[in-house]
Amino acid sequence: MGITAGICILVENKPEIKGDRYEAIYSFYVGDYGHMTVQGHYLTYQDTCLAITGGSGIFVVVTDQVKLRQIVFPFKIFYTFYLRGIGELPAELLCEPIEPHPAVEAVPAAKACEPHARITNFTN
Repeated sequence: MGITAGICILVENKPEIKGDRYEAIYSFYVGDYGHMTVQGHYLTYQDTCLAITGGSGIFVVVTDQVKLRQIVFPFKIFYTFYLRGIGELPAELLCEPIEPHPAVEAVPAAKACEPHARITNFTN
């Protein structure tokens, strides 16, 4: 639905459980709707919640957290947003999620950023 970009710094490697602990600071960019910034510990071996620390656009007053569920490290993460301080989200941002699975892929139109398969003013 958008772009995620930021910095993850490796804090601890846990070879006995084949996982890592990172300190993460990054943003979710959601086209014309704005962005949200998050920060906190990101664990590759269990679900993690990062604090929403700021935002812009319709997310300017949003607080709470985003839950990360690792699907395929490091490229596939299932995000669940818990948002406080915002009214009803635009219909374009609401959808019924599919069950997370390593084989799930975006449809070709979304991969190509075709206008009907992306949010308003999403840029690749």
